[in-house]
Amino acid sequence: MARSTSQKLKLFYLRKILLDKTDDDHGLTISEIVDELKRYGITSERKSLYADLSALDQMDFEIEKVRVGNRCEYRVIAGRKYQLAEVKLMVDAIQSTRFITKKKSNELIKKLEKEVSVYEAKKLQRTVFIEKRSKTDNESIYISIDQIYRAIQDEKQICFNYYQWFVEFNGYKKVIEKPKYDGRLYTVSPWCMLWNDEKYYLVAYDADAKKIKHYRVDKIKNAVVLPQERLGSEAFKDFDVSTYTKKTFGMFGGDATKEVTLKIDNSLIGVIIDRFGSDYHITKADDSHSNITVSIYTSRQFFGWIFGLGDLVEIVSPNDVVKEFKETIRKINKLYRK
Repeated sequence: MARSTSQKLKLFYLRKILLDKTDDDHGLTISEIVDELKRYGITSERKSLYADLSALDQMDFEIEKVRVGNRCEYRVIAGRKYQLAEVKLMVDAIQSTRFITKKKSNELIKKLEKEVSVYEAKKLQRTVFIEKRSKTDNESIYISIDQIYRAIQDEKQICFNYYQWFVEFNGYKKVIEKPKYDGRLYTVSPWCMLWNDEKYYLVAYDADAKKIKHYRVDKIKNAVVLPQERLGSEAFKDFDVSTYTKKTFGMFGGDATKEVTLKIDNSLIGVIIDRFGSDYHITKADDSHSNITVSIYTSRQFFGWIFGLGDLVEIVSPNDVVKEFKETIRKINKLYRK
């Protein structure tokens, strides 16, 4: 880099050095800053450097002068895009997100490390544990997400293959992943994306079934935006994401929502609030029990949730749901009578 060019970039590199090498606990002396600038081919006199630091300090880039023993250090105390706590939150989110592959997780975390000092980056590295987390192997998921967002933005339909796991004992690999329905393309009208239970979903209108459906994004491959206009405006007119996720247990939907009444032990009211928020109706059953009425899609996942609460909850109505639950119990009981 020519000297004249590097000198013009002096403020840029000075800012970079301060962001990289200083934080609330670490600073640089003027001599150390001069040495760091030399690494970028920039020479600087102490007097001009004071003026440069003052200029940065006036640009929403707060620099603190601190005396540590016989050292006079300069540190950045404001002006970073993210604070360390914010970066930690993002790192934790990336680590716990299953649809992001291990490779992409590492890449994203490396990028976030550049938003803090080298010392704070080392602290982040000590808290990163990706290896043992359950992560998808689908590297094409980012292409799928891009295609889905394009279709939503342009209000177009989209087609894709939808993959699932199969057990096959004919070949060497007994558990394989392949597209459902022998590779038949799904064609839907995408309306939104949602996050639920550590998974990312596409919520779309299926014109053939004439209903709203959702699809795991990590199971979508070969997504292509179609020229056809998006359908389903009437179905999505009053759609609310929060209500949809509360009604859909484990993101397994049913044919239609039902008003289900549960008799619960009053000790479970916290569990009900965690699951349904304020979307329930409560009446007194007796001194220690309440009747809770909620609107949900009944499914095996809903029954599994009821099983998990044991004898502290009872399905009271409607009768068809009670009968279906009893039949489920009968089938499970039959398995364990052997």
